[in-house]
This record gives sequence, C-alpha cells and structure tokens, in this order.
Amino acid sequence: MQRAAAHVAQRLKVVNHTRSYLIPRSFTAASLEKAAAVANAFALEFVRARTMQSMGDAVTAASRELARQSAIYGEKHPSIVQAKTELEAARMRFKAALNEPELAARKIAPGDAITLGEPNPTPSSPKGLVIFGLAFLLALISGIGLAVWFDRRKAERHAEDSLFAHTGGNLK
Repeated sequence: MQRAAAHVAQRLKVVNHTRSYLIPRSFTAASLEKAAAVANAFALEFVRARTMQSMGDAVTAASRELARQSAIYGEKHPSIVQAKTELEAARMRFKAALNEPELAARKIAPGDAITLGEPNPTPSSPKGLVIFGLAFLLALISGIGLAVWFDRRKAERHAEDSLFAHTGGNLK
C-alpha cells in the first residue's frame, strides 16, 4: 500500500499559486483517461474533505452558540429553542454529507468552483527514439543530396574541361 501511494505521489503534481484561488493538478499515466480520472479523483477528494471540515465547523459553532445561550437564558427561552434547532439542522447536514459525499461536494463547490480535467492529447514528453530516428533519416537524406550535388558539379567541370581541351582552348 505504501509503495502504491509513493508511486502515485511521484506522478501527481499539485501547484498552489499564492496569489490565486486556483490549484492546478496533473497526473502522469500511460493512458490519458487514467491520468484525467486520477487527477479528478484527487480534486473531488480535496473538495469533499473541505466540505466535511466546513460542516463539522458549523456543528461546532452551533454547539458553542447553544452553550453560550444556555448560560444566559433558561431552557424555554426562544433563543435556546432556536439554537437547538440550528444545532440539529447542522448535525443533520453533516450526517447527510457523511452518507453522500458527492452531494455535499456539489453543495460546497458548485459546478463553476471546480473544473474537472479532461484527457490532454498532446504528448507530455518527447520520444527520444523517434527524434533520434528522424534526425538520422534527415542526416542521411542530406548527405545523399550533397553527394549527388557534388558529383554533378564535378561532372559539369569535367565536361567543361574536356570541351575546352577539344576546341584547343577556343570557346566561342
């Protein structure tokens, strides 16, 4: 399990820009679909964890408010009844979020707050063997072209020299 987690951590890249609310993430995998799925799973888990933390904080705040109101007023006071209702509502939202984390994530982060990644078809790294092969092929073609060009130049000079020799040095 630890080895698998380390393997995933090596391939996952999350950048936190200090002056932005964006948290770009990327994952390197053999298939584009797998890379997008893993990166999206991390984003959704992050949002789910933030949602659960936020809802837990709401329950804690409602409990504190009930305790504060109880210290001031009696059990039947409307403020106490309202604080109990708010605490119960916060607890129910928290339990619902525990049972359906995807629903809770959508509530805290609506569609425009999180953008799920899609497979990117551009290659993420150059293929060394292909580049080496293309460079070799280009060098071979260039070498053959230069050899043919030099050979033709030499043949033209030889033809000019033999023509010059046959005419006795008079070329008109």
